[in-house]
Amino acid sequence: MRSTNLLAAWLFAAILPIGSFAQTTLHGMTSSGGDYGVGTIYTMTEAGVFTKKIDLFRYEGSNPKGDILRGNSGKYYGTTEFGGANGVGTLWQFDPVTGIHTVLYDFSTASGARPVRGVIQALNGRLTGVCSEGGANNLGCVFDYNIGTGVFTKRADFSGVSNGSFPRCRLVQVSSTRVFGVTQTGGTNGRGVLFEFNPVNGAITPRHHFAIATGSNPYSGVVLASNARLYGTTVSGGTNNVGTIYEFNTTTNLHTKLVDLAAATGSSPIGELMQAASGTIYGTTSSGGTNAVGVLFSFTIAGSVYTPLHHFDNTGGYSSFGRIIAGTDGFLYGTTNQGGPGGDGVIYRYNTATSTYSALFDLATAGIRSPWGGLLEDGNDPERTMQLGWTRSERCVVPLYRCNQLVERCIAFQL
Repeated sequence: MRSTNLLAAWLFAAILPIGSFAQTTLHGMTSSGGDYGVGTIYTMTEAGVFTKKIDLFRYEGSNPKGDILRGNSGKYYGTTEFGGANGVGTLWQFDPVTGIHTVLYDFSTASGARPVRGVIQALNGRLTGVCSEGGANNLGCVFDYNIGTGVFTKRADFSGVSNGSFPRCRLVQVSSTRVFGVTQTGGTNGRGVLFEFNPVNGAITPRHHFAIATGSNPYSGVVLASNARLYGTTVSGGTNNVGTIYEFNTTTNLHTKLVDLAAATGSSPIGELMQAASGTIYGTTSSGGTNAVGVLFSFTIAGSVYTPLHHFDNTGGYSSFGRIIAGTDGFLYGTTNQGGPGGDGVIYRYNTATSTYSALFDLATAGIRSPWGGLLEDGNDPERTMQLGWTRSERCVVPLYRCNQLVERCIAFQL
């Protein structure tokens, strides 16, 4: 593995008052824009105060599209879809104590390529994820990484008809021997598979073969709800062929289609679902709704009630691809990839108590645009605020470090 030293630093206190660190801050990245046209890192307080922190340069690893994981040790982990030594992605670590970013592993066609949605830290402590391509059949694989020993292992290969192909999901673990995910294609119907992976013996077991009638081609993974069942969405299929919401019972291994999505009320969801403390599930669709550019919706498990809460539009932002998060202030937060006054996306908030949608910040006003993925809320330590996120356009994660110092680490590289 390789590490990179910090190259530039300047005082952060001059930008934001120290007292503001006691509150939780939202952190994110854009895929393009900024001084160099290739992305930025920004923060925004839950009061709506936006600050552009850094303009990105070329970096080791590029085109990340997944979530950042805060590991058990407090370090941050993630993947990039492209870049690295072999041009097909990297697995990285950032240490907030030392300020060092480390490329832990360079993916390859043989070991697995183009990881999309990031990693989880399994109950055995290992980082675990899927590659959307590569492996023995070039159809993707499951991998894990032992943080303590630095050993990367390809655990299982996808093979197409039998267990699916081209997974783009983030995994979900429900027990020491059961991890679940989905593939976008493959299976007996060619429409994707909901699979179970055993991290002990490395076996992949198909649990449901998606089909047009009940929902097909899931893009994102599943969420483990408080009732111990999994909930997810499909991009297509169902009665109207624009996607479904489904439930999977991990005890009986039974898949149930709960909602047929419709163009009028939201279609083709891409971002993962999220369950709030109230038990209500929230998500977004990439198209459909009154303005045909997606909706923000709620889903109540009891009765399978689907409700569009906000119809995205050009003025307030549209094309919301990332997971919504529930802030500690009780509001929902997310990003759009496009729209807003400048057309380059917004950061938004939704108040579930008043049913009010607010575009908090128009990214174009800061010369940045097109965030991919959701936001990270991490304000547990008032003496140190970490801003970590994703970018695309040949950029990787760049960390911001310590409350009194803003640090940029940039290394030029070639894909």
